[in-house]
Amino acid sequence: MNISRSGYYKWLKTRDILNRYEIIRKDLGELIIQVHNRKPSYGYHRIRKIIVDETGWIVSDNLVHKVCKSLNIKSKAKHYKYKKPGEESIKYENIIGHNWETKRPFEKIVSDTTSFWFKKKKYDWTFYLDVFNNEIVGSDVRETMYGNGIMNHNKAVENMLNNKIKRGYKDLENIVHTDQGIIYSSTSFNNIFDSYSITRSMSRAGTPTDNPVI
Repeated sequence: MNISRSGYYKWLKTRDILNRYEIIRKDLGELIIQVHNRKPSYGYHRIRKIIVDETGWIVSDNLVHKVCKSLNIKSKAKHYKYKKPGEESIKYENIIGHNWETKRPFEKIVSDTTSFWFKKKKYDWTFYLDVFNNEIVGSDVRETMYGNGIMNHNKAVENMLNNKIKRGYKDLENIVHTDQGIIYSSTSFNNIFDSYSITRSMSRAGTPTDNPVI
């Protein structure tokens, strides 16, 4: 194999000794197995966070992902069936289509949630945008926490509806267009709109281009 005699004996002497990278992966693998046994539904992002929080060992998501793959560890959370882009809305039809023309405020409102980091904390920002002038007419920002999304959405829509009343548009018809997120689709959330002359509209599944304004 064109290997020097000294090189061969060096390999022979050290072949059963793990190098630094192999030791790191071995130790990390043991921690990952422990966390996975406790939290089988967690993916590699959350496994990595637990390891950092509990041990102080700073490792990257990418390394945790690689070790999970080598150990064949996968999240046991429910995996949702892929929906082909452009499928029709199930709960509310996309009544806006691609017609974003408006003649007055509070005629067409769009909404979505985004996340951002500030001073090492993650926040959710849910906001409502008036298509008439791109004004934010309702919003709520709060730290991301388990179950916090419901409070975030409820406060944001409450803020929007209060502004609709204050500005004298309560009895005028308007459309609120969103994606098919879990909260946007829930019955309890949509019952809020019953007394405000609001018609619901939704983008087609997996089609963010149905809501380009937001």
